[in-house]
Amino acid sequence: FCLSRGLGDVYKRQIGYIANKDETVYVCVYSVGGGSNTESYTLDYTITTNFSDSSEPNENAKEAIDLSMNEMGANVSAKLNSPLDNDWYRFIVKEGDSYDKVRLNISSSSTTNGCKIEIYKNLVSDYYAMLRVGYGTGGEVALDAGTYYIRVVSTNTVDDFNAGDIPTYKSVSYTHLRAHE
Repeated sequence: FCLSRGLGDVYKRQIGYIANKDETVYVCVYSVGGGSNTESYTLDYTITTNFSDSSEPNENAKEAIDLSMNEMGANVSAKLNSPLDNDWYRFIVKEGDSYDKVRLNISSSSTTNGCKIEIYKNLVSDYYAMLRVGYGTGGEVALDAGTYYIRVVSTNTVDDFNAGDIPTYKSVSYTHLRAHE
């Protein structure tokens, strides 16, 4: 699983993985796309052995929920149960589709815990090599043909997340804008 933000960016990312059985998991950190292999980095990780959350089927890109994008858009409502929780959704922009931009909006029901959208394009067809092409709480992004992933994440850290005010992102909507004909 590869995530890329581009040159010069500091990259802080949490990635969740739930194993179906006992297994060895390897983590590889490498530089791509003009990055430097001499830059220092810090890799923090945690392992939880008693994690059980059946309400989290879309915790990573491999388990992303498919969105059916059309003129009406796609609406999603779910919860972020912790500052490390992230929810993934997938949609495809086909060559020749009748739109040239996608509008993304998200809002949180919480007064203390926020959320944001990150949108990634998968650069390969047989694995996950992701390039972030947009992020924030709303706006428009131009997309060419390809498979895209939307990741919903908390704007809070572990230190300032209020567990008593679990956010529901109620109105995540993705509306396609028609191309000029």
